[in-house]
Amino acid sequence: MVRHAFSAVCHQIPERSPHLAGGPIALCHRCSGILLGLLAGLAVAPGVGRAALAGVARGGQGRWLAAAVVPTAVDWALGALEVWANTPLSRTATGALFGVVAGAILAANLLAPSRSLTTHPVS
Repeated sequence: MVRHAFSAVCHQIPERSPHLAGGPIALCHRCSGILLGLLAGLAVAPGVGRAALAGVARGGQGRWLAAAVVPTAVDWALGALEVWANTPLSRTATGALFGVVAGAILAANLLAPSRSLTTHPVS
């Protein structure tokens, strides 16, 4: 049931997945890193301060996400081109980096002071 639920977002290749109790879990190393990073980003964001959260929520989120996905893309591309043999550690670490940034951005948008429509009218 759990494997089926995650199959829409993860390839679940057994040799690219962490194993627990002798079998692969429902997420590969990279997706596991993204999920753990996302949770970490959400967990630490409240401690960074309201001003920082408001700054993140105001802008630049796409640039932060793009920068965070670069290491993952490079790790994947170099592996696909057989220039670099990516490892479980490289896949997990690059996924976690992206997840932390995504989690922090999500938290910033959830926790930043809301902006009313009267101060930012819709054009």
